[in-house]
Amino acid sequence: MRKTLTLTFAAACLALSACSSSSTSSSSDHASTGTNGTPTAAPAQPTTLTAAQIMAKLIAAVPSAKQTIVYTASTDPNSLLGRPGQYTADIRFSDNRVPKDKTQFATAGDVEFGGAVETFATVQDAQTRAAYVEKVTQAMASLAGEYDFQHGHVLIRVSRFLTPDQVAAYKTFANTLP
Repeated sequence: MRKTLTLTFAAACLALSACSSSSTSSSSDHASTGTNGTPTAAPAQPTTLTAAQIMAKLIAAVPSAKQTIVYTASTDPNSLLGRPGQYTADIRFSDNRVPKDKTQFATAGDVEFGGAVETFATVQDAQTRAAYVEKVTQAMASLAGEYDFQHGHVLIRVSRFLTPDQVAAYKTFANTLP
């Protein structure tokens, strides 16, 4: 009798779980069935790294880089963090290869000390920001020459005081982002 009740209970649970699938879930949440009836894996979703994860990977890829500032909505000097269409995170870093005499008039957090990792909610937002930064830095002689690498939802900005050879590792790193 106990074996029959256990089997009945298990069958009822199985039936309930089969009937309770949500109609709002996307097909990518579940494995699909191939033409021969065997289960196939769900398609891989692109991985979105957080700014902190990107920064950690950047420091591993470019040992001369060191994280210096993580801005919040209340400390962001541009007052853009978290605003619609703007960056969702902004982390600044220094690079010990930047000549100290070149940054004597810079303010803490300026890209000139090393750079910035900015992340965005969408690729389009990152592209828009990259175009804006390029336009501004080209228009201002004192900022001209900044290196910018936009890949997916990430914009990596690198000091103009580094040589192209020194910046190569940043470019390579940006191209490896998912």
